[in-house]
Amino acid sequence: MKLSSPIFFGIPNAEICLYRNFLYDSQEEILYKELLENIAWQQDLIKIYGRKIPIPRLTALYRDWE
Repeated sequence: MKLSSPIFFGIPNAEICLYRNFLYDSQEEILYKELLENIAWQQDLIKIYGRKIPIPRLTALYRDWE
């Protein structure tokens, strides 16, 4: 498998680049399972027009306190 060239995004105050296909299929499955099982995912609520509805994605927040 050949690593693709990075795609850089011109976003102010950020350095973001994307490498496509940097894992083999078998590695992707292992990593996905590991993340799914070992991260404290949560589904937050958002208030729209007075109603609370679930945000349609799971999130996990982490912070380095140092």
